[in-house]
Amino acid sequence: MLKISIDSRFREYLHKDFLGSLMGLNIKRELMGDLIIESENKQVLGYIPVSEKIADYIISELKQIGKAPCEIEIIETKNKNSLPKYKYDDKLVTVPSKRLDSIVSTITNLSRTKVIDPIEKGKVLVDYVEEKDKSKMLEIGSLITVRGFGKYKLFLDKGETKKGKERILVKKYI
Repeated sequence: MLKISIDSRFREYLHKDFLGSLMGLNIKRELMGDLIIESENKQVLGYIPVSEKIADYIISELKQIGKAPCEIEIIETKNKNSLPKYKYDDKLVTVPSKRLDSIVSTITNLSRTKVIDPIEKGKVLVDYVEEKDKSKMLEIGSLITVRGFGKYKLFLDKGETKKGKERILVKKYI
């Protein structure tokens, strides 16, 4: 796992800044794991699991995130307590069904007709696999990634409303 640190006194750095700089090295996304961002004092830290094949390449080639110089180090993953933890925003949503298009529409605040295009173009992943079937029924525990909107986990079924809609606790990765 790589730990990338930058000084953030002058600007706020986000997930997209780190990911954009890494993608600028022409590395395939499949060779990298989930990027976790943490703020600590006046530093922003990015943690990313990468394959051993590309760790040295990233260390030698990645000089900055945005316009800020960065420092990179390899950290050991044997001690689970020292690894960063995911952070979530909880959101209770009400959906007519657990169909993919219905849930994506609700979590992205787009209409169901507007989410059909990203689904059909492969911009929606379910459990890290591209899903183009808008009518696919999802289950609690499914991970949904919507490119440009983030990653979400269907966490808990909270029952039905009086009108028969389903209430689901969704966790958005931050």
